[in-house]
Amino acid sequence: MKWKSDVKIERGEGTWLSRQNQRKRVHPEDEIILEWIETGISDEELLKKVCGQLEEDEISSGFRLAQFVEDYSDFIADGEKSKVFEI
Repeated sequence: MKWKSDVKIERGEGTWLSRQNQRKRVHPEDEIILEWIETGISDEELLKKVCGQLEEDEISSGFRLAQFVEDYSDFIADGEKSKVFEI
């Protein structure tokens, strides 16, 4: 998962994603996922990290990542179909 090329991450009073004329505050519980994405890890590794954080199975963690994508879809780059969401 990657951010669109023009996305800026602003930190100060909370964490914000911004691009063009859009700006959205990152929920505190999502900041760790944002940090992992910044490291450039693969979607599969991201799922493993979320599994470890939530101490839940891959299905629950997949739903957690799906909610993240839904919340921040305006800022996430389009990409190839990820294996994370394959059934």
